[in-house]
Amino acid sequence: VPYTIIGWLDKNKDPLNETVVVCFRKSSNKLLASLYENYVGSDSGTYLTTRLVAKKRERRQPLSRLFLSFTRAALMIIQWNIRAFNAVKHWPWMKLFFKIKPLLKSAATEKELVSLKEEMAKLKEALEKSEVKRKELEERQVSLVLEKNDISLQLQAARTEELEEELEAERACRAKVEKQRGDVARELEELSERLEEAEKMCRLYEDQMNEAKAKVEELQRQLNDTNTQRARAQTESAEVSRMLEERESMVSQLQRAKNSVSQNVEEIKKQLEEEN
Repeated sequence: VPYTIIGWLDKNKDPLNETVVVCFRKSSNKLLASLYENYVGSDSGTYLTTRLVAKKRERRQPLSRLFLSFTRAALMIIQWNIRAFNAVKHWPWMKLFFKIKPLLKSAATEKELVSLKEEMAKLKEALEKSEVKRKELEERQVSLVLEKNDISLQLQAARTEELEEELEAERACRAKVEKQRGDVARELEELSERLEEAEKMCRLYEDQMNEAKAKVEELQRQLNDTNTQRARAQTESAEVSRMLEERESMVSQLQRAKNSVSQNVEEIKKQLEEEN
């Protein structure tokens, strides 16, 4: 036999069983549990006499029948709603309804729809304004990029011109340094030649001085050998001594000149090394 709520209610029209009431209170169905929440029975700790219980039952029977009718109707409605829900809960429009239901604030959906349309119009207007503003900003951005590129090209051209000027100045400075270096090299070569000539003259004067010394020695020897030639030898010796002093003076001068030239050559070499 198939189970139905109506059959169960017809079978249970008698006064309620306390055990059944307790089960109803603990039911997982919130509606059924709330209906029996305030029911007073023997488990509530209330002890009545048999007479009072009988009177209470007499008064409770009409209420029980009325309550059972309400309960039957409620259970039928609940069962029908559950069946209907199970039939449509997987439909796409029902899923859509589940999604938009939290957004519904009241039953006045028409007013809310009008409000949403107005808000949508405002948003659309704001979107159009923002789109115009975006286009203006994009045009402004393109203009700024072009201006930036122009400024970059101008700066690059100015920097290139400045670098060319610096390069030209550096080339001129290098040419000047090379010219000075050539002049110093030529001067050094001239001084080297003069130094060689001075050294040759020094060697020549040294040879002459050695010859003069040899002559002096020879004359001294001759002076010692003969007394007759003493006066002449003394005269020649004095003359030779004078010549020797002159030659020594000249040698000293040449030596000083040589030292001066050598010092100049060393200074020029140091200057060239510092410039390189």
